[in-house]
Amino acid sequence: MTPAALSAVILGCALVLFVTEKVRHDLVALLALFACLMTGLTTPARAFAGLADPAVVAVAAILVVGRAIELSGIAASIARIVIPKKAGFTVRLSALLAVGALLSAFMNNIAALVITMPIATQIARQSKRPPGATLMPLAFATILGGMTTLIGTPANLILSSVREDELGAPFDFFSMSTVGVAVAVVGLGYLSVLGWRLLPVRVVSERTGKAPWQVYELGIDHAGPTVTVAAVKHRLRAASARLLAIFHEGERLEPDGQSTLANEDRVLVLSRQSQWATADMAGLAPMQTSVATSGLVTARVVVAHGSLLIGLGHDAIQNRSGGRLSVVAVGPNTARDKAPLESVRNDLNRKGIFVGTKS
Repeated sequence: MTPAALSAVILGCALVLFVTEKVRHDLVALLALFACLMTGLTTPARAFAGLADPAVVAVAAILVVGRAIELSGIAASIARIVIPKKAGFTVRLSALLAVGALLSAFMNNIAALVITMPIATQIARQSKRPPGATLMPLAFATILGGMTTLIGTPANLILSSVREDELGAPFDFFSMSTVGVAVAVVGLGYLSVLGWRLLPVRVVSERTGKAPWQVYELGIDHAGPTVTVAAVKHRLRAASARLLAIFHEGERLEPDGQSTLANEDRVLVLSRQSQWATADMAGLAPMQTSVATSGLVTARVVVAHGSLLIGLGHDAIQNRSGGRLSVVAVGPNTARDKAPLESVRNDLNRKGIFVGTKS
């Protein structure tokens, strides 16, 4: 097979992996690089020479700085101040797109998008419009803003590096700003006035009215008579709940149906109802009785990717919030683990949790 054919095959395989998103994009790039090495299309010295390119180092540095700005919350705070809260949808969308473009001019586009996405969804919700009406224009706005400065997008840095090699001088920081800003202004105006109106309106099917599945623990009623495992299963079935596991002092038990449950035992339950409703119907005791008091609300939330909570126990949420937040249930993915909730780690970028918040 000729080198050209080999290159085409490797490129095609890489494109397929990119599109399917089954493998991380950076890993796909490395796999393609090693494939070129194994087939002799390039030498090791030439294959890894690009990692020493100043443009690559600069892109990595920008990603680090952009991530630091994102985690600091400064950019998000500024965005919330700049965008008016009382204005109409078009004005608020225009301000949002301008902020997104400005942020992406000095940091990674994805970081700028992550910072402004919560504000975009809030604007759409308050204006009673679909999230796509703000999110799609915002995605284009961050791309347009990235074209206005040298560090706005990796492509500009790479072109600057090539120019330095060929002509002896790189681009200045604002060399592309004259054209980039003009294009960005026209693009943002189009997105603000007309672009979002052309988005397809997706008709969302009506909700079934069923609450989402949730996993939580219930205790044995200390004041009531002793009960058997079979009786608890029967009560839970009557309450439209399912018994997942039984724990005693954190250890999972495997009792038979006639075994008696002690007051210290806990049962892990899967249900669509709240733990208080299930506990009342099944004659059991909710483990978070303090959360079901007046003035408190429950919400289903997901810990974002990169959160400092990931890897910590559920009690960390209550501790770090000063007792204002408390985990009362977790998402249905935890059902397969059948582990005590206090030992379940916050792999919450894929597991929804329910928390009670003090007003």
